[in-house]
Amino acid sequence: MKSKIFLLTFTSLIGLVACDNKAPKDRLKTIYQISKLTFNGKEETFKCLSDTFHYAQDGTRDFNMADGTGKEERIDNVIEWKSYNQAGKEINSRTTYLNEQGLEDSVVTKSDNQLSNAHKYLYDAAGNLIEDRDYNPSFHLVISKYKVIDGNRTEETVINIPGTDTLIRSNETGEAEQVITKYEDVILHHEYFPDKLNVPRNEITGISKPDKESKNLHKKSVQLTGKGDTVDVFSFRYNYDSKGRVLAKIQEARSGEYYDSTSYTYY
Repeated sequence: MKSKIFLLTFTSLIGLVACDNKAPKDRLKTIYQISKLTFNGKEETFKCLSDTFHYAQDGTRDFNMADGTGKEERIDNVIEWKSYNQAGKEINSRTTYLNEQGLEDSVVTKSDNQLSNAHKYLYDAAGNLIEDRDYNPSFHLVISKYKVIDGNRTEETVINIPGTDTLIRSNETGEAEQVITKYEDVILHHEYFPDKLNVPRNEITGISKPDKESKNLHKKSVQLTGKGDTVDVFSFRYNYDSKGRVLAKIQEARSGEYYDSTSYTYY
């Protein structure tokens, strides 16, 4: 069984922000992502992400929200972010632990005080991310290992632990049936545009901690099985404004099974 991995890039944003719009120039204002996925001959369109960013006068993110409040606090190498509803009850939290180089060592996310996700990051001597251990208590452990050349992730290996999962669900007649899903390891080879620099997401959204992204803009990815068989090829293209900023990022699959478009506006 060949596993298909779609190269969706989601921005990690816990809560929308709203405040004063006297943001510094070149700060990201809005982001909108929409995708089309063809599965079993049927095309589905879904919105993956839609956010508006607001900032304080010093250029940092403002975490107040229309339906509640948000607060970020840093003590030494620990950054604590929490959101609250209008009644003052905590909704979500994210705790980030930084290493001695100021890079994210681990991140723990909770929703309603229940663990929803945890990451552990490993880096090489140059500060490039080489491994991401992603634990989701309702799913399983996903380990992504990266080979980095000249600041870009040229190879990525995705390992699922355990490799199988068993679920009980209703079939078309309403009867319960056991479904066994097998997760195969995936290898991705990435290419980049050498003359197009990737703008760090944290830099343009008023967040001080360093990004872990590649140095250049993504050009192409080839997905292989663990045995080396080609599953699909993904290509990327971009539209720019007069300042060279990315206005749109478009991702297409050679198989025709996947299409993704993300648009950006700036202050």
